[in-house]
Amino acid sequence: MALTIGTPVKGAGGGGFGDLKVSIADVTFDSSYATGGEALTPEQVGLTAILGAFTVGIVSGTFYVAVSFDATNAKLMAFGGDGAAAGIAQLKEVASAVDLSACRLKVCFIGR
Repeated sequence: MALTIGTPVKGAGGGGFGDLKVSIADVTFDSSYATGGEALTPEQVGLTAILGAFTVGIVSGTFYVAVSFDATNAKLMAFGGDGAAAGIAQLKEVASAVDLSACRLKVCFIGR
């Protein structure tokens, strides 16, 4: 299975923080999430290396609210609320094989 990445948008002049670059893209997961995340290359988001990623908006879908980039394994991981009572809820990785195809997030990638 694979991620679908929209055309990345970079800030004027390359956009970034010091020598780091920023790229923002719409990311859609597929219909069967893989535990540990979905493979992602820096080229897919207009970078040469990804150092981190975070959710900056939800384009469609509402439950899965956060992403994290596993740099060691080059995978984008999805996290959602665990459904616990208010005050003790926490984000947990989405379970294997969950259909996230209706979830499209705006993700900020930081890298080189």
